[in-house]
Amino acid sequence: MCGIIGYKGPRNALSVELKGLKSLEYRGYDSWGIASFNGDKIDVIKKVGKISEISLKDLALEKSTLSLGHTRWATHGNVTENNAHPHLSQNRKIAVVHNGIVENFQELRKFLQAQGFHLVSQTDSEIFPHYIQYFMDQGLDFENSVKKTLKKIEGSFAIVAAHLGNKEMIGVRRGSPLVLGLGNNEYFLASDVPAFLEYTNRVAYLNDDELVNINEDIKFCSLITDKKIKKHIDTIQWDIEQARKGKYPHFMLKEINEQKFTIKKAAAQPAYLIQKTT
Repeated sequence: MCGIIGYKGPRNALSVELKGLKSLEYRGYDSWGIASFNGDKIDVIKKVGKISEISLKDLALEKSTLSLGHTRWATHGNVTENNAHPHLSQNRKIAVVHNGIVENFQELRKFLQAQGFHLVSQTDSEIFPHYIQYFMDQGLDFENSVKKTLKKIEGSFAIVAAHLGNKEMIGVRRGSPLVLGLGNNEYFLASDVPAFLEYTNRVAYLNDDELVNINEDIKFCSLITDKKIKKHIDTIQWDIEQARKGKYPHFMLKEINEQKFTIKKAAAQPAYLIQKTT
């Protein structure tokens, strides 16, 4: 389990990332990283250890309006800076953060290496940016390269990917959670709502095999049918304090004690079971 957050908007993206990652540290705390999109380059910082004690000045990155962040719980590969996310493509124009497991990554890794790609980590996650670059090098645009890459994947994933060229940010999920936060001309993609609840309470939950592309406008579509999807926008009724541990020493105890309330709330939620397509 890992924590991911992407931000696109007018704020200092690094500040949003830092706060978001600290709120997601329960999802992964052996290493962390942030990719910041600045002009014609992507700057990356990765560190082993917890992010809870890190301040904004410790990042030593320029201000940005587009950034991706990640807290890792290691599955493939040791706990090292190279294995920490985000991962970049070989041409350093694509950044990706990933939660999940790519079951066929050895096969995909061998293919990329045969095409001349040099992978620098031991992770299954690094195949995403390189495969996206591979398809873009064949002439596909960013969105279609992401779609084509994901059709190669066996396993589970929630990814956020961004491209340096036109500053698109794409989120996709299958088997791992991903939620879109919609603010005032700003957008958040995260593993969990607390990562951005300080800024907005308007959300759209992605279902399996759904993609959202945040560019000049927002587009949802199905990975299976490639048809556009009309998503329901929910308004979160709880605040950031309710998402914290409060008086409990850790989240598990909090969740156990709140079960009598959460089950009732879950049962009362409206079910949006039918997705309308156009």
